[in-house]
Amino acid sequence: MKEALKEVQEVKVGGRTRRVYVKPFAWNLHAPTHMEWAPDGRLLVVERTTGKVKDITKGGDMEVARPFAWGLEVV
Repeated sequence: MKEALKEVQEVKVGGRTRRVYVKPFAWNLHAPTHMEWAPDGRLLVVERTTGKVKDITKGGDMEVARPFAWGLEVV
């Protein structure tokens, strides 16, 4: 999936078609459902299927990222 997103894509913006370049920032997240900026500037994301909160501030492969919080119950 990461490689597919690197291609130029056409999107409609304001009724006009534009060509855009999409570059992934973070990948290998498991059902991300919410992102929030922390007061200290970190970008946190919630993974619904794993119950983890990960710090994705630096981007990259989130499979190797250490969770900020875990063991959260999915409701």
